[in-house]
Amino acid sequence: MEELSGSADNLAQASLTAEELSELLDKKALSLQKTVKATAHDTLEHLSLQATLAAGLENSAVDMVNESKRLVSGCLRLKRELRGIDLMTRRAQQLRKSVQLLEKELEALQ
Repeated sequence: MEELSGSADNLAQASLTAEELSELLDKKALSLQKTVKATAHDTLEHLSLQATLAAGLENSAVDMVNESKRLVSGCLRLKRELRGIDLMTRRAQQLRKSVQLLEKELEALQ
């Protein structure tokens, strides 16, 4: 009879342990669920920030390309202006030589 009563106690203890185990598993499952939700939220926030960063980077790249085109265009205009100045300088030198020749001829005539 003692064996039956011992078995009943073991069964009650096992049942209590099963209830405790069930509660523990429920708590762990809830904790895991909270962790998964927090991780999912953090991941979405990270992806949102990453998308914002990518858009900003793309805008910066577009701005840089546009600015580069503007600078190249300005350099080409400057090159044309310098070429024009060189032509004007050569023409002025030719005119100066012509004036000097005319001055010499005038001096010779006097």
